[in-house]
Amino acid sequence: MRRFCLALIVSLIVSPAAHAHFAWLGHFCTLTMNVSADEVESKKSPKKSPEKKKEMKHEISASDLLANARSARNVWEVGFPGFSADVMVTVGSKTIEGKLRVSDEGELTWILPEGDMAKWAKSTLGSLVGHRMPTGDLGSAASYVDQARNHPLGRKISLDQDSMGSVYRVQDNTIRQVNREAGPSRFTITVLQVQRDERQRYLPTTFSVASWNRKTGALEFSLVAHHTFQRVGGYDLPKRLVEVNTGPKNLYDVKEIKLSNLRLNTSKVSAEAANSK
Repeated sequence: MRRFCLALIVSLIVSPAAHAHFAWLGHFCTLTMNVSADEVESKKSPKKSPEKKKEMKHEISASDLLANARSARNVWEVGFPGFSADVMVTVGSKTIEGKLRVSDEGELTWILPEGDMAKWAKSTLGSLVGHRMPTGDLGSAASYVDQARNHPLGRKISLDQDSMGSVYRVQDNTIRQVNREAGPSRFTITVLQVQRDERQRYLPTTFSVASWNRKTGALEFSLVAHHTFQRVGGYDLPKRLVEVNTGPKNLYDVKEIKLSNLRLNTSKVSAEAANSK
């Protein structure tokens, strides 16, 4: 215990008329009190809560945060047999129909009339299938770009060594944004909505893509996409893909891919055999 003393002086200055009799009148009082050493120290420097100190000391690394988000994706895991479907592609008011077979390794075989519509459908669905196939090493050396934690899309992370200058945003174990450079362009993919399965793995369902010219900064194109899925035999397969595209010279179009009669492949038949049916 530490003892503190407080000296109290009360003085009264009298009027000049009474000065002959009284110069001043004073009362002295000394007060003492006991204060614990802990209280004194707490007043000097408030201690940080153990929770905050632990959080600061054990913050997850950028590399682990990104790896966790990658591993939380809903992918078609080992044992996936592939699937087949009937396909309808519509751009504006024009429609073409065909068939699709996706192998257990993610290879796509099409029966579809050739042309720009088929080219777009093959590229779009090929990208979706590629993102659903499992990948090997999920880890990448990465660093936090800044310390901001309140961005609507989460923490900003850059890959330490990447030829495309990849920068991600991660929130709630989900990759919400990807920024990359590709040749004369740079593009941003922003995931606005996801759906989760019973294991809390996520599938992007609504996202936007925008591309700019790296030299001039001019917007090259922008699109918004919405994907829906159907559960078949424990796998979430693409059911409908819709894109709204905008760009220079009054570009505006709406494109759609519909897949029906979705079924898992029962055997690894050759692409030639599948096409002959």
